[in-house]
Amino acid sequence: MHQVDLAATIAALLGIDPPRDSEGKPVPGLNIPVAVVEARQEKTDG
Repeated sequence: MHQVDLAATIAALLGIDPPRDSEGKPVPGLNIPVAVVEARQEKTDG
């Protein structure tokens, strides 16, 4: 696990948006609902 992924992973587990300044992505393999991760990616992609 990379340190930059920590904030995004914790935010995904809590079901909240990650900090605006965070650069990482949620760690794969955890039981994070895919819909949550995809919805956040859509927000950041535009």
